Amino acid sequence: MAGKAGTIDCLTCCVRAGYVLLDDGPLCVKKHDNALTWNDAKTQCEQDHGRLAVIDNAQKFEAFVNYLENITSAVLWIGINDKDSDGSWVWLNGASLITAYLTSYQINNYSSGYSGNKYTADCAWISEDGHLADDNCLMTKSYMCCVRAGFEFLQDGHICVKIFTDAVDWDDAKASCEMNHGRLVIIDTEQKLNALSEYLGNMVYDHERLWIGATDSANEGNWVWLNGEGVDQTYWDDVKLNDFCIERLFANSADCGRIVDKDLSDDHCSLDQKYVCERTDIV
Repeated sequence: MAGKAGTIDCLTCCVRAGYVLLDDGPLCVKKHDNALTWNDAKTQCEQDHGRLAVIDNAQKFEAFVNYLENITSAVLWIGINDKDSDGSWVWLNGASLITAYLTSYQINNYSSGYSGNKYTADCAWISEDGHLADDNCLMTKSYMCCVRAGFEFLQDGHICVKIFTDAVDWDDAKASCEMNHGRLVIIDTEQKLNALSEYLGNMVYDHERLWIGATDSANEGNWVWLNGEGVDQTYWDDVKLNDFCIERLFANSADCGRIVDKDLSDDHCSLDQKYVCERTDIV
């Protein structure tokens, strides 16, 4: 993240996941030459921990088209459709299509190559010259995936993290991280703890309680990370894993881990707190 010591946007490590970094976007993209329907292409990108490419502003569009000009000519499915409301084109991130920055476009709900009802073109493709057009979603084409932005790479700890500010219980936090192709953060080295603590302070989340990926719910008193490794308690400033939840006013109820600055403590898993996710596939 610009201006934050020791951090860079996780897009800069996208090459390790087989993607190509387009610095000017910034975009982290991967072209697939196998021809699929739009829905199958969308699924394949999601299985690859990304999504069909979202090109929702002029800066991304220019970087994307410049990249297409330097690769094999192709017509590519991208992440926009008007399935929910005919004529209302929406990117997969929920943003509406703005045509002002497009080189050219033809969105007329007509599919000349489809053998069925030709007026059923609800998915969009882009050509190497930046032309955007619609086609029937059942037609097969090559496609472009992109990795979602939003995570930050903490160089000193070599972890890629994102703070989620919606307060939820530990199970929902865990599920949210998994939906974002990650997990609740695992802080299994002193280097990770120092890097994350500094980052939280820079982001004004110092002194805030945040769910992390530690629990003793399977075996009381046996604290483990979500990867199954035991929790090393030696490098934390303070450790309070006493199985007591002040908010719930009774003992034997605190089975989920949280971080506050460089302190590790437990809390009742049903409490709503902010949380930190990490991604391990793009670092």
